[in-house]
Amino acid sequence: MKVKVLLFAALKELIGKGRLDLTFDRDLTLKDLMMDLSERYGKKFYNYLFDEYGRFRGYIRFFINEEPVKTSEIGEINLKDGDVVAIIPPVSGG
Repeated sequence: MKVKVLLFAALKELIGKGRLDLTFDRDLTLKDLMMDLSERYGKKFYNYLFDEYGRFRGYIRFFINEEPVKTSEIGEINLKDGDVVAIIPPVSGG
């Protein structure tokens, strides 16, 4: 399964890339993907996405193929080959 991940703002800066093209030999949920990315990119990445109880932080937004994902559904959404997952952290400015 191939998945493209788009990263923005602080997450892009954290890993130094705005796009990841990943291949997996197993099926994944969106949460599985986030756990895999946390293993690849370390504790700072994990702590940016998850709180101290292992729950997704409410300010992070996920989109699959430009469709928004409810935080409560992250563990239930099965990714498909070719999906594009965008991780949008909060952005501030003026």
